[in-house]
Parts: sequence; structure tokens; C-alpha cells
Amino acid sequence: MKPDQSENVAKMADMFQRQREAGKLPLFVIVGAPASGKSLFGRALAEGGTATAYVDLQPSDWRETARPHLRDHLSSFASSFIVDNAERANPETLTETVEQELSKGNTLVLLVPMLTDIPKNLLTQAAVARMDRLSVTQIFKHHANGALRSFG
Repeated sequence: MKPDQSENVAKMADMFQRQREAGKLPLFVIVGAPASGKSLFGRALAEGGTATAYVDLQPSDWRETARPHLRDHLSSFASSFIVDNAERANPETLTETVEQELSKGNTLVLLVPMLTDIPKNLLTQAAVARMDRLSVTQIFKHHANGALRSFG
């Protein structure tokens, strides 16, 4: 039996709404250690959304070392993308792809183990939440000066 993620999905919906109301880009980063529940949460978000795609960049073969281009995994049929293992994305094209999707009005949720896995220029545009023991515990806004401040 899967743990209930409805409370986390509700927190994320509130975070989406706050970003929208503030006129901010719909870019979110969920940070958490391995086994913290990020993937479970990401799949729950995708299942509950309309026109939402869950994209897992984890290679099927552990020996795979190539860094996939995020753009090669995004569907034109979705307007929201939950990107698990986003730290695996090719860093040379990650920022460009995210910015292109945001310019189309699409929403992106990037799931990563550490903040340093995401380019700083993307973090300054994103709302950041922490996943800990299957729960979204803290929500922050990352600022250009590098500080994280409580969101809302």
C-alpha cells in the first residue's frame, strides 16, 4: 500500500497558486535525500494533474553515463512536467529547455537530491520545497543573493 500523498499534493497546489497570484514563473524545485519520497510524490502529482507528464531521467541501466537532454523527454501533449532525477539532465541544455517550456506557459517541477544539482540562475526563479520522510516539510523562495526565505 502506497503512503497517502494527498496532503503533500494540497501543499503543492497551494504553492502553485501563490506563484501564479504573485505573477511568478511556474517553476518548482523539490529537494530531498534519496528515499525521502520525491518520486512517490512526483508520481502522485502527475496522476492528480490534467495534461501532466511524469518524466524520470533515471537510466534503466546503472552503467549508463550519458546525461540525457531534458527536451528529448518532454511531450507536446502536456503543459505540466514533473521531472524526477532532474540532476541527471545534461547541464548544457537544462536551463535553455526549462526557460523554453516556461515561455510556453508550462509548469515544471524538478525533483533533485540537493540544491546544488540545479543551476543557480534557475533556482533564483524557482519556489523551492524540501521533502523529508514522505512529507513536504518546508517551502522556500530562493533569492539571487543565495538566501532561502520561507515561502508565504
